[in-house]
Amino acid sequence: MSFSRKSAKQAEVSIADYYAVKPKAIWQGLKQESAAFWWLCIYLFLEYIRPASLYPVIDLLPWTQISLLMVCITAFSDKTVKWVNSTGNFLVILFFTIVLVSSIFAFRPSVSWGAIDIPINWAILYFLIITVVNTEKRFFVFVLLFLLVNFKMSQHGFFTFAGRGFSYTGWGVIGSPGWFRDSGDFGIAMAIFSPLAFAFCLALKDYWGRYKRWFFYFLPVTGMVTIIATSSRGAQLGMVAIGIWFLLKSGKGLKAMIGIIIVGWVLYAI
Repeated sequence: MSFSRKSAKQAEVSIADYYAVKPKAIWQGLKQESAAFWWLCIYLFLEYIRPASLYPVIDLLPWTQISLLMVCITAFSDKTVKWVNSTGNFLVILFFTIVLVSSIFAFRPSVSWGAIDIPINWAILYFLIITVVNTEKRFFVFVLLFLLVNFKMSQHGFFTFAGRGFSYTGWGVIGSPGWFRDSGDFGIAMAIFSPLAFAFCLALKDYWGRYKRWFFYFLPVTGMVTIIATSSRGAQLGMVAIGIWFLLKSGKGLKAMIGIIIVGWVLYAI
């Protein structure tokens, strides 16, 4: 999938300003974006942060469902939204078909059908993301927002673990209400977040000053420490696999191997 580097409306906002994470420039660009992209970002924020669960006083409406519905409605008015051909399309449809067939032949079909809205939402969201996030600037903003909402959880896990003196508890650490209230699922989420944050830093560190650089370096660090804190063996195994993948892709051979061995030894010691 390729992205258009700039649209006619955004020609005056430099992509380099986005890479430098200049809030004023990004806000200027966001003001020119379509309603569909705004609603998609709002959905991502609501789904990960779950403010209505944290503050029951505002839990008056199904905010996440409303925002997802608004993305569907406003996408029709965004002329840049077009069908995208991708191998992932077939895989998502195949996964959804397997879910349907499994629900039909389930031991208790009523339980499966009672939660069928979850895979439906996932499938709809997938196709909305790949069609609405269709420019380089939208992609950057969407990834940045994804990292920040995950950082909200990872820093909580990091400081919770540190507050215990880096000692374990039976239930590990948990994330925001909803999908990440379970320690194992939270660990898997951090195993996705950490390498993305690390790659984000590697790609853009030369655009940042000292303090901004250290802030973004803190993202993958909190994610990896939180993985340890969750006590999730699956997430920890995923982190090892990610380290091997980065080693193979780095092309730095012995130097990268020594670095990974040192980090691995420190994590094992913890």
